[in-house]
Amino acid sequence: MSDPQTPDLSALSRVFAVINGKGGVLKTSVTANVGALLAAAGWKVLAIDLDAQGNLKLDFGLTDEPDDDMGRGLVEAIWYGEKGLPVIKDVRTNLDFVFGGRGLEQLGGLARSSMVDDLPSGSLGGEFARALSDVADDYDLILLDCPPGNSEIQDMALTVARWVLIPTKTDQASLDGLRSVGPRVKRARRDNPALRYAGVVVTAHNPAATRVLREVRAMLAEVG
Repeated sequence: MSDPQTPDLSALSRVFAVINGKGGVLKTSVTANVGALLAAAGWKVLAIDLDAQGNLKLDFGLTDEPDDDMGRGLVEAIWYGEKGLPVIKDVRTNLDFVFGGRGLEQLGGLARSSMVDDLPSGSLGGEFARALSDVADDYDLILLDCPPGNSEIQDMALTVARWVLIPTKTDQASLDGLRSVGPRVKRARRDNPALRYAGVVVTAHNPAATRVLREVRAMLAEVG
């Protein structure tokens, strides 16, 4: 167990935040498929749904599950710290899961309140790091399916992640969403200097549209 006031970020070296500022770019699909494929290959994987829509469970076929708390257990683990993360074991072989859902909407309001100063670490990110570091050594890979529109949860995820993976389509709105991740990563590095980019995944792209792909790659090179 880590000291609740000094989260062990070194234990989080295999945490990937799958993120884009725009919805509909297949973040959840990327999270589900990468997690499932690596679990099938023998990796021990934890997938955490940080989206209030809670759709990651659908990709794993977890409908009508009695353990689906709509993200309330995750909020309690972060805010109150009395319980560990509500990890559901072996939803697939080698794959564990934490449910998201509308209960996560509470975190935005809590993060903007003065009560956040009373947390042991003084931030949602610090408390999430504490909770996650308690289980991180059990996994080869931890995937965070981040929401597109909740800035507080995005910031929380980037505080604990070591790697940033950005799915994007090739339309302008998706690329603008990709660009919005950069300033957020820069701010997160104040508390999490080890945060790095793993890369960009171009999704829903017609392989025949080679000119579009060249233009996207050139844009990515420009933004670094």
